[in-house]
Amino acid sequence: MSADNATVTAKPAAGLTGQVATVGKVPADQTYFDVGGASQTTFYYIPRVQFGVSWIDPSTNKPIPKGKAIVAGKYKIEYGFMDADCNIIPEEHTDLLGRHAVHASMSEDGDVIQPTLDSGAEYELSAGDTTVTVDGTYLGDVAAHAEIKQHIYPAPEQGTIAIDARKLTVSSLGSGAKITATYSHAGGKAVTPQEWAAIDPKSFQVHATPAAGIRWTVKKGATPER
Repeated sequence: MSADNATVTAKPAAGLTGQVATVGKVPADQTYFDVGGASQTTFYYIPRVQFGVSWIDPSTNKPIPKGKAIVAGKYKIEYGFMDADCNIIPEEHTDLLGRHAVHASMSEDGDVIQPTLDSGAEYELSAGDTTVTVDGTYLGDVAAHAEIKQHIYPAPEQGTIAIDARKLTVSSLGSGAKITATYSHAGGKAVTPQEWAAIDPKSFQVHATPAAGIRWTVKKGATPER
């Protein structure tokens, strides 16, 4: 608009030409763009990355599969930028991240136990809720933050089963004979009510010699023996 409210037609600079195109969800690996009729082309790239943690079993040197329970014990912990398939990006493949840095800490049940977590080092994990806090930058000064939570289950214990009688007479079978067995933790430690409630009788198998066509049913008492 001019001073007297008359419409003025815009006149772009004659030498200013160009086009801006945004391409999203570009897959990883080699990508080719065919640009025609341009004397100069400039690309601006923003990586789509995320932080992640791999819990590695030292005995196999393989990551614990996603969804599998992690029990208390020693594990190798690796963390860093991850691709879309949740694989940690090797340092030699991080060119498009530009200048980058990443560091992490680890806490158990809200208490920091490792202020500085070394990726690839082994750590002893106790039962409880573990959180790995990761902070980093990429493309020079783009900040990123993530908190990866993992529940650590108690390590399984090898308990003992004491059977009160290992023999049954043939005459007692018709009246619903039974054998009583007592389960306890290693060293005779008593089972807690919570542990007792979690025991599934169907997980037990009974084998008799000779089998003699006998069918066994496993039941548990109402409360654990003290």
